[in-house]
Amino acid sequence: MADSYRENVLASLQNLQSVENFDSLYNIYEYHQLLSLKKPGRLADSIGYIHRCLNSAKQRIEGLLLLELLARQCTAEVFSQNVSTWIDLLSELLQSRCSPVVQRLVCVVTSTILGAVPGFPEISREVGLNKVPQVLPVLLSAATEWRDSSIGCINRCMRNFPGACGPFKTKIEALIVTELEKKNVAKEVFECYALLAGCGGGGSEGVKYTQAWSTQCNKVLASLHRTLEKLYADLDSPVEASTTLSEGLPLSNISGTEIESLVQRYRVLSSCLESLLSEDFPAVACVPANEVVQLICRTLAVNNKILLLRPTTDRVCLATFLPFLHHSALSLLNCLILSCKKLLLPYSSVVVRLLGQELKWTQTTTSTSTTRHYGQLRRAVYETLTLWLKLVGCLANVKSEGAVFIKNILSDITPYEDTVKGNSKKSQEQEGAGPPPTKKKKKGRGGYQDMSGGLGSWKKVDREVGRELALSSLDALYWLVTVLGTRLTGDSLKTTQGVTIGIILELQRRGHKMAPPYMDPDCRRALYRVLLACVITPHPTAPNLCQCALALLRTGLQDTSVTVASYCT
Repeated sequence: MADSYRENVLASLQNLQSVENFDSLYNIYEYHQLLSLKKPGRLADSIGYIHRCLNSAKQRIEGLLLLELLARQCTAEVFSQNVSTWIDLLSELLQSRCSPVVQRLVCVVTSTILGAVPGFPEISREVGLNKVPQVLPVLLSAATEWRDSSIGCINRCMRNFPGACGPFKTKIEALIVTELEKKNVAKEVFECYALLAGCGGGGSEGVKYTQAWSTQCNKVLASLHRTLEKLYADLDSPVEASTTLSEGLPLSNISGTEIESLVQRYRVLSSCLESLLSEDFPAVACVPANEVVQLICRTLAVNNKILLLRPTTDRVCLATFLPFLHHSALSLLNCLILSCKKLLLPYSSVVVRLLGQELKWTQTTTSTSTTRHYGQLRRAVYETLTLWLKLVGCLANVKSEGAVFIKNILSDITPYEDTVKGNSKKSQEQEGAGPPPTKKKKKGRGGYQDMSGGLGSWKKVDREVGRELALSSLDALYWLVTVLGTRLTGDSLKTTQGVTIGIILELQRRGHKMAPPYMDPDCRRALYRVLLACVITPHPTAPNLCQCALALLRTGLQDTSVTVASYCT
């Protein structure tokens, strides 16, 4: 029934040139999935029209958009019959002198088609042997205006046809190094760097892949350490670089006074290393965990308190950008934990110490309606801590820093308040200014003067303030209480119970006037989740909260958010 309906719609659009609004035509094709009809004969006219559009300069963009839609919607039979023709047409367009807009669109369509080819083994072999070697040289020599799109297409070739990319490995690496020098580096560049080790032949049991991966990793590590040497040149860092570092990437030289450029380079190289650790690899990769942990320790060993003890111009400038440097190091640690999982247990005490160290120097007493200082950095710490607790469970050696974690988390989940006293009579008398001069109220007239006497305070409210930090803090607190259990000290658990219950009671008392970040229902749900963890975690010295929690959850059923009320159920 659905197929016959779509056939009728397609038949009514056979005279495609009569459709003046191409956007409407495209939306009709996409909504009704007209190009997914099973029999190729029913699409012959549409495919012919698309090919004519590709050969016409005026309708080329329309043809490319329809071809991309056809490649996504068509059946396997239609795709297998036409894919070689489509790649040839697209290859000709890449080699022609089309506008950058057309070239970018050609790259997108080519990526879509090449992404579907591996599902057809015979076609995949043909494309890898004959088509990819034709397309890659054009992509590697792309103009600056459409190079980002060409790199996305190169990424697809490296991912799906690594063997065919082997002869172009040196040129691809040179292009990647050039792109790494830019201020804004696309995500596809980092992925291409990680995929580079898997290009070409792998040798016996993938030994060449393993060697290439180690070489790529050592190059990045060496470049990262050399960048840190310039950033921390006049500082006595307790962690030194490894003496076995290899030659780094052939990047341009940056002087030690260009702090912002050095920090940007560190962040770019760190993202390259993250891609190496996270990308799937066709062979066994020997992750140098010790060297990566050493790099992270060296990066986090310097903080703003150390820099500002003896401030200089360069140190103040470095202190400005240091949170970005630390954030990249924590992101790298997060990626290393995901890659190695329980194999990283020998470094458990180091991981916990680093996270506690970050929370100590970023702790502030500010509690206003504006974003907390170092909020993003502290959020990264909590996310890494949560990941570590999830992966290794009770084996996580967090007891030594447990009190530090609890103290900082409870500080970050406290509701935000920013209240300014209004111009009330009471407040003026308290400040010693005396009561304001009384004015005779005029009959029939009112306004601001009449209202000011009853105005007590103003509040600056932002519903989203602190939301992300609170969610990550509450998530980390939930896993700390759940995983540690009786390993938490009685005082820490009692304090956690008291603060959690206090915040919930205050929220239930205020109703719809609750303070941020608990205006957000996800934060309220996470708070009730911590309450549940406190109930189901027995502790010999902490009180049983079962009855209290039942009462709080029963009241929570009346929450205006379905998400919160359903969790309380």
